[in-house]
Amino acid sequence: MSQFPFLLTLTFLLINGALGQLGHGEDCQLTPDCDTTIGLECRDLKCTCIPDSIYDEVNSTCLILTGAACEDFGDDRLACVSHARCEYNGTADGYTCQCSGSSYVQGPDRLCHPTEGGDCDLTTDCSPSDQLLCTFGKCQCQNPLNQRFDHDLMACRIMVGFPCNPVDPIFRCDQNMTCNMDTGSPTGFSCECGTGYLPSLDNERCYTDHLQPCQPGGWMEDDCDYFHRGLYCRQGRCQCAQSPAQVWDEEQKTCASVEGSKCSVMKARDQTPLPCRTGLTCIVRGNQFFGICR
Repeated sequence: MSQFPFLLTLTFLLINGALGQLGHGEDCQLTPDCDTTIGLECRDLKCTCIPDSIYDEVNSTCLILTGAACEDFGDDRLACVSHARCEYNGTADGYTCQCSGSSYVQGPDRLCHPTEGGDCDLTTDCSPSDQLLCTFGKCQCQNPLNQRFDHDLMACRIMVGFPCNPVDPIFRCDQNMTCNMDTGSPTGFSCECGTGYLPSLDNERCYTDHLQPCQPGGWMEDDCDYFHRGLYCRQGRCQCAQSPAQVWDEEQKTCASVEGSKCSVMKARDQTPLPCRTGLTCIVRGNQFFGICR
């Protein structure tokens, strides 16, 4: 019996995609007609990306949207949308696609958009575009010398001591600050830490003052200024993390080492400062950074 009819049928099926080769947007009858290896299914007689995914015209595949379940391993898994990674979300859902790092944020379209520090071509690429400008290919605050980007608020905020405007959202102070009258400021106002707060040594933020109520969040993630002043949220209040070797020095506005405790003459990289209490001197012996308070 001749094999010609069989070969003719097979050729017809291959050409028309009946063996799962139909691409995105092509007509179909059943899901196996479509190329399921790139995430397609037959819906309303069209090969369409599975739910919670979007078709990428450049790479000719479906990509999983942010917030949707994903697989962290496997040769046939679908990738997440650009600038997103498949990460464990700490819930029963397991792994979901999440925007990478702090330079990209999820938009209403469930894609990852560049925020402060992210790559851009136009200001409209940045999120939020009313706060950021695309400068030299990076999303930045409109006045980066006077402003810092607050990732909690998703907004640029004026830092301590710089001019502000109480009615202009672009010139609004950061959290824990107030915009106070200042005759020496070009706007007539400047940002100052509110009652119960202290400025960080770089004047970027205002942290909770010593013995003021705080919310614990880890060594580097609470309301207290651990990195600059050595404070840590303990028992609901900002206290010296290295107590009893350190106590609060009101004159220096920082935690300071007591007599006989370790100190530093300068701030070593990735180390909190270790000044001596007022009236004591840091005696260094054979070490570039550290000594003993005497």
